[in-house]
Amino acid sequence: MAFGEGFPVREWRRWVAAHGARCPSLCALGVAAVLAVGCAPEPNAAWPKPRPLGRDIALSRPPSEPESDSAEGQASEEEPTGSLDLRRALALTLLRHPELATHARELRVQEARALQASVIPNPELAVTVEDWLGSGELSRVKQLQLTVELSQLIELGGKRAGRLAVARQTERVAGWEYETARIDVLTRVTKAFVDVLVAQQAVSYAKQNVATAATTLAAFRDREEAGKISALMLSRADLAHQLALLELEHTERHLQGARRELALGWGSTDPKFDRTVGELTPPVTIPGLSDLVQRVNANPQLARWAAVQAQREAEVELAEAGAYPDLQVAAGYRYNNGLEDSAVVMGLSVPLPLFDRNQGAVRAARHRLLQVDDVERASRLEVLTALSRAYQQLAMAHHEACSLRTTLLPSAQKTHSAMLEGYRLGRFTWLEVLDAQRAVFETRGRYDQALGEYHKAVADVERLIGDRLHSGSAKPDADGASSTAPAAPESLPPKPPPAPEGGTPPEGAAPPAAGPTDPKPLPKGGDGVDP
Repeated sequence: MAFGEGFPVREWRRWVAAHGARCPSLCALGVAAVLAVGCAPEPNAAWPKPRPLGRDIALSRPPSEPESDSAEGQASEEEPTGSLDLRRALALTLLRHPELATHARELRVQEARALQASVIPNPELAVTVEDWLGSGELSRVKQLQLTVELSQLIELGGKRAGRLAVARQTERVAGWEYETARIDVLTRVTKAFVDVLVAQQAVSYAKQNVATAATTLAAFRDREEAGKISALMLSRADLAHQLALLELEHTERHLQGARRELALGWGSTDPKFDRTVGELTPPVTIPGLSDLVQRVNANPQLARWAAVQAQREAEVELAEAGAYPDLQVAAGYRYNNGLEDSAVVMGLSVPLPLFDRNQGAVRAARHRLLQVDDVERASRLEVLTALSRAYQQLAMAHHEACSLRTTLLPSAQKTHSAMLEGYRLGRFTWLEVLDAQRAVFETRGRYDQALGEYHKAVADVERLIGDRLHSGSAKPDADGASSTAPAAPESLPPKPPPAPEGGTPPEGAAPPAAGPTDPKPLPKGGDGVDP
């Protein structure tokens, strides 16, 4: 049994108080016997069990010995190229993020301090030369006395066990701070990954829009040269093409910024990957806020307070132990040159606790212990407030995504199909059909943005509850209808038929087919990781 991990410290103090004054030598013998057993620290248990978020992703922990912490021992994951999924992005960030490395290093610092707290004070060797180089009988070395003495400080009251207990609990607190940082980093990377997915889809829609506008502009230019349409129609087509190019440039710049922000998570300023692969799944039914409040105790910010409470209790124990004086035991050899004799010398010293009984430190430690309850309540209130705000964002994003999916997007697709059919019958012009198609693209882009906001809100809520929002495989919300996400509108024919300016196709011209209007699945690459 290690001293301080199972030793009855309070009983030991009562024994010292009862017998120490009457028999200091017996007290010193008892302490020396306990010290002989040793109080080496127990194996380290400061790293807390990871929360479910990212639990299966490997972490990089610095070795206990600084000498073995070389460049070869560090994580050497290569910069990702090609396709990048969410799991690879999370793994890279956990291995390379400097914030996590700082907290991991702090844990090793606390381990080293616990090791230092477990050692006993060093013995002291003293050599004293007296009664020489004087006058008369004390001249030269006639009456010289040489004393060689070895002394040892014996700590009483459980000071050493108290130091070790404080160090151990400080390790646990540092471990929870590491876990809190790990969850925060995972959340930030997940949200950045979602932003890249949404930006990639926006660029895809913008490219389709530019291609359609360019094809239309080329066809209208040929017809304008042939005198079949007016210059005003050609000008409108050219304006649509320029706006499509401007929108494409805007979405590409936004994608570059999102890619760079994601890569900064693992310390890269120049992303090498081509694209992210994954699927933004449709919204599912979200739990009630009251249910999430019941799960908030798994948050590392709140779970850490049990370790803080134990740390403050250990500090009180250590402060109370400081009221007991320590013994200084000494033994040695003395040689008297005048008498040409030698003798053994022994000594025992103990400070008298008449004025300083460590009462100020004890009072401060007790106040710090009582302070834990107040700070924990404040921390819980802060987490609950953040949870309420995150839940509000989640509910809003959920409602918007479901509304776009079930009402607005089908309506835009239906309008586009009707415009195609009307163009076939000569009721609408080709530019009006293009306007309907752009409306579908814009609605689909708005849906993707809402879906991205929904998944980012899910990540924020999961950070606050320290667990997955849905433990099982959740199904799409009832408002979300099918589990297949709506797709972009069908592509228009590469070149419009030569319809007259009024919109009526010429006789014998083949009108564009309306095509199917059922939703199609979103393009999905690689693993299709659901953030």
